[in-house]
Amino acid sequence: MSVVEIRNIMGKITRCSECSAEEVDKWMTCDSLERGFQILSDDEIQSTKELISDLKEDDDDDISIEL
Repeated sequence: MSVVEIRNIMGKITRCSECSAEEVDKWMTCDSLERGFQILSDDEIQSTKELISDLKEDDDDDISIEL
């Protein structure tokens, strides 16, 4: 989704109608640098999801239940 598309959508929201494309671009750039809010491609999302799944499986293997 482009900055212009986001700006057009925001223009339809009452409290966001005054936001400029430059502001949206600034927010997107800022968020892309923040570790918790990275902009990822579909492949990157899938790789991250697989890595998290593998890590969870490893943690489950390390847990032993004593009865």
